Amino acid sequence: MEQQRFTVVVGVSPTSTSPTALRWAAAQAARFDGAVIAVRAWQVRAPAATPSGTSVGRLPYATVLKQQVRESLAADVAKVLGDDHGIELRTERGGRRKALFQASREADLLVVDAARALTV
Repeated sequence: MEQQRFTVVVGVSPTSTSPTALRWAAAQAARFDGAVIAVRAWQVRAPAATPSGTSVGRLPYATVLKQQVRESLAADVAKVLGDDHGIELRTERGGRRKALFQASREADLLVVDAARALTV
């Protein structure tokens, strides 16, 4: 039976870039000689459906958006960990919770940043 490599999935926020989570995930993976997968969720914000159903124009937009999200994720990870980080980048379509759940199904550890502090 083949043993899988220790895997850490880390959610990377497009607003904060999740620097603490990225560094911690990388440290945990290094500690166990594992791998890190950085994940960012994305969604197509679409207008109300037309009578004919899904607009053909949305399909190319989704492809462009997915590529933009991937490029943004790559830049954010490199900004925090450097260009030679060796981390797998993954974009998942859907909400944050769904994306993280999907990406971490086979992972040993899921790392997320703390929520932003709420002001009262």
